[in-house]
Amino acid sequence: MHWGHKIGIVYTLFAGFMIFMVLVSRTEKHELVTENYYENELVIQDRIDAHNNLNAAAFNVNIIRSNQDILVSFDDLPPGDLPAGTVSLYKPDDIRLDQTMDMVLDGDNKMLIKPLGKHGKYKVSVKFKISGTEYYKEKNIVL
Repeated sequence: MHWGHKIGIVYTLFAGFMIFMVLVSRTEKHELVTENYYENELVIQDRIDAHNNLNAAAFNVNIIRSNQDILVSFDDLPPGDLPAGTVSLYKPDDIRLDQTMDMVLDGDNKMLIKPLGKHGKYKVSVKFKISGTEYYKEKNIVL
Protein backbone atom coordinates (compact mmCIF):
# COMPACT_ATOMS: atom_id res chain seq x y z
CA MET A 1 0.00 0.00 0.00
CA HIS A 2 1.34 3.37 -0.99
CA TRP A 3 1.93 6.06 1.73
CA GLY A 4 -0.60 8.36 0.02
CA HIS A 5 -3.31 5.75 0.49
CA LYS A 6 -2.47 5.51 4.18
CA ILE A 7 -2.81 9.28 4.64
CA GLY A 8 -6.14 9.18 2.79
CA ILE A 9 -7.41 6.39 5.05
CA VAL A 10 -6.36 8.32 8.19
CA TYR A 11 -8.12 11.50 7.01
CA THR A 12 -11.24 9.53 6.08
CA LEU A 13 -11.34 7.84 9.49
CA PHE A 14 -10.81 11.17 11.23
CA ALA A 15 -13.65 12.81 9.23
CA GLY A 16 -15.94 9.86 9.98
CA PHE A 17 -15.13 10.12 13.69
CA MET A 18 -15.86 13.87 13.70
CA ILE A 19 -19.21 13.33 11.95
CA PHE A 20 -20.06 10.61 14.49
CA MET A 21 -19.19 12.96 17.42
CA VAL A 22 -21.35 15.76 15.97
CA LEU A 23 -24.32 13.40 15.65
CA VAL A 24 -23.87 12.11 19.20
CA SER A 25 -23.57 15.64 20.63
CA ARG A 26 -26.83 16.68 18.94
CA THR A 27 -28.73 14.07 20.95
CA GLU A 28 -27.53 15.49 24.30
CA LYS A 29 -29.60 18.02 26.26
CA HIS A 30 -27.98 21.45 26.52
CA GLU A 31 -29.92 23.35 29.15
CA LEU A 32 -29.14 26.70 30.70
CA VAL A 33 -27.94 26.64 34.28
CA THR A 34 -31.14 28.38 35.32
CA GLU A 35 -34.02 30.02 33.46
CA ASN A 36 -33.66 33.43 35.15
CA TYR A 37 -29.89 33.64 35.31
CA TYR A 38 -29.57 37.43 35.25
CA GLU A 39 -32.43 38.06 37.69
CA ASN A 40 -30.88 35.57 40.12
CA GLU A 41 -27.52 37.34 39.92
CA LEU A 42 -29.13 40.64 40.93
CA VAL A 43 -30.24 39.24 44.30
CA ILE A 44 -26.85 37.80 45.20
CA GLN A 45 -26.07 40.57 47.72
CA ASP A 46 -29.30 39.79 49.58
CA ARG A 47 -28.19 36.16 49.79
CA ILE A 48 -24.76 37.17 51.07
CA ASP A 49 -26.36 39.32 53.78
CA ALA A 50 -28.76 36.53 54.76
CA HIS A 51 -25.86 34.04 54.88
CA ASN A 52 -23.90 36.42 57.12
CA ASN A 53 -26.99 36.72 59.37
CA LEU A 54 -27.00 32.92 59.71
CA ASN A 55 -23.29 32.85 60.58
CA ALA A 56 -23.91 35.39 63.36
CA ALA A 57 -27.03 33.63 64.69
CA ALA A 58 -27.14 31.54 67.86
CA PHE A 59 -28.81 28.64 66.04
CA ASN A 60 -27.63 26.32 63.31
CA VAL A 61 -29.15 24.86 60.12
CA ASN A 62 -28.00 21.43 58.95
CA ILE A 63 -28.59 20.00 55.49
CA ILE A 64 -27.64 16.34 55.27
CA ARG A 65 -28.31 13.23 53.24
CA SER A 66 -30.59 10.70 54.91
CA ASN A 67 -30.70 7.51 52.82
CA GLN A 68 -32.15 8.70 49.48
CA ASP A 69 -33.77 11.78 51.07
CA ILE A 70 -32.55 15.18 52.20
CA LEU A 71 -32.94 16.26 55.82
CA VAL A 72 -33.03 19.92 56.83
CA SER A 73 -32.80 20.39 60.59
CA PHE A 74 -32.62 23.41 62.90
CA ASP A 75 -30.63 23.26 66.13
CA ASP A 76 -31.02 25.63 69.10
CA LEU A 77 -33.87 27.71 67.64
CA PRO A 78 -35.05 30.57 69.85
CA PRO A 79 -38.21 29.57 71.74
CA GLY A 80 -41.48 30.82 70.27
CA ASP A 81 -40.09 31.80 66.86
CA LEU A 82 -40.45 29.27 64.09
CA PRO A 83 -38.75 29.80 60.74
CA ALA A 84 -40.95 30.57 57.74
CA GLY A 85 -39.55 30.28 54.26
CA THR A 86 -38.79 28.00 51.36
CA VAL A 87 -36.52 25.08 50.51
CA SER A 88 -35.31 24.75 46.92
CA LEU A 89 -33.71 21.76 45.27
CA TYR A 90 -31.79 22.57 42.11
CA LYS A 91 -30.59 19.70 39.92
CA PRO A 92 -27.97 21.07 37.50
CA ASP A 93 -28.36 18.36 34.88
CA ASP A 94 -32.19 18.22 34.64
CA ILE A 95 -34.46 21.22 35.08
CA ARG A 96 -37.52 18.96 35.31
CA LEU A 97 -36.33 17.71 38.71
CA ASP A 98 -36.02 21.18 40.30
CA GLN A 99 -38.32 21.70 43.29
CA THR A 100 -39.30 24.62 45.51
CA MET A 101 -41.49 24.01 48.55
CA ASP A 102 -42.64 25.85 51.65
CA MET A 103 -40.81 25.01 54.83
CA VAL A 104 -42.90 22.73 57.05
CA LEU A 105 -41.08 21.53 60.17
CA ASP A 106 -42.06 18.63 62.39
CA GLY A 107 -42.00 18.73 66.19
CA ASP A 108 -38.22 18.22 66.24
CA ASN A 109 -37.61 21.23 63.94
CA LYS A 110 -36.75 18.96 61.01
CA MET A 111 -37.98 18.66 57.44
CA LEU A 112 -37.50 15.50 55.36
CA ILE A 113 -37.52 16.08 51.59
CA LYS A 114 -37.99 13.38 48.98
CA PRO A 115 -36.43 14.60 45.72
CA LEU A 116 -38.16 13.85 42.42
CA GLY A 117 -34.95 12.30 41.05
CA LYS A 118 -33.18 9.59 42.98
CA HIS A 119 -29.53 9.92 41.97
CA GLY A 120 -27.18 12.78 41.28
CA LYS A 121 -26.10 16.15 42.58
CA TYR A 122 -28.54 18.63 44.13
CA LYS A 123 -27.98 22.17 45.34
CA VAL A 124 -30.21 22.61 48.39
CA SER A 125 -31.09 26.21 49.30
CA VAL A 126 -32.92 27.12 52.50
CA LYS A 127 -34.22 30.70 52.68
CA PHE A 128 -36.22 31.69 55.76
CA LYS A 129 -37.11 34.46 58.21
CA ILE A 130 -37.18 34.49 61.98
CA SER A 131 -38.42 37.63 63.76
CA GLY A 132 -38.13 39.65 60.55
CA THR A 133 -34.49 38.75 59.91
CA GLU A 134 -33.68 36.85 56.72
CA TYR A 135 -31.36 33.84 56.74
CA TYR A 136 -29.95 31.70 53.92
CA LYS A 137 -28.06 28.41 53.74
CA GLU A 138 -26.95 26.48 50.68
CA LYS A 139 -25.28 23.10 50.38
CA ASN A 140 -24.51 20.60 47.61
CA ILE A 141 -25.77 17.08 48.26
CA VAL A 142 -25.05 13.97 46.19
CA LEU A 143 -27.61 11.17 46.40
